[in-house]
Amino acid sequence: MTHFGNTVKRIKKDDDFMAFINPAPWNKVYKRESIKNFTFYPLRGFNDTLFLITCYTKIQKIAFLPDILYHYYLRYDSQIHTVNKQDVENLKKYLLEVKKVYKETKKYDEYKYILDLMAFLHLGVSVMYRVSYDENVKMSEMLKNTIDYLDTNFSSWRKSPFLKFSYCIKKDIRHIGLWAIAKLYKWNMAIVYIKLYRIMVDKFKLDIKF
Repeated sequence: MTHFGNTVKRIKKDDDFMAFINPAPWNKVYKRESIKNFTFYPLRGFNDTLFLITCYTKIQKIAFLPDILYHYYLRYDSQIHTVNKQDVENLKKYLLEVKKVYKETKKYDEYKYILDLMAFLHLGVSVMYRVSYDENVKMSEMLKNTIDYLDTNFSSWRKSPFLKFSYCIKKDIRHIGLWAIAKLYKWNMAIVYIKLYRIMVDKFKLDIKF
């Protein structure tokens, strides 16, 4: 969470850094006048992510401090590791609410590639992996529905400049991994990503954070 170092970064349409900021509210301080009209959405598990994405419509810059000021104990039976089908449907519903805010604030046309990237990253990458542990979920059907949802509501993910190999190769291994996952999605082979990720986590204890 401290890899940005001690710096100030401006929100820009051609910089995807804000897609990779940890969304937890406890590691941030906001200016009240920037976010006073926003609230957390009434859903389980993802309200911090949606709140942060919404706040980007009113924030011009973000200052980072690399110091460790908070110690967080992560339990593997916690809520963030237990995602079910209803959680996914709730996330889809409120992602559309976030998109509505972008349109109402006249930010969507400028930041649609960023917003659609974040929708793909959080729904297609993070949440699909987590919901795969629910034995009641048929992942082939879930992944198909997710692709249909993204294509309908956040369609620029397929042609995103932030998911092109020429862009990702200049960044870091995280971006290259995201490019590879996007390719598997486009080839209707996203289940391969789910299986490989679970092997890394379950067998080798390597939990890669995007």
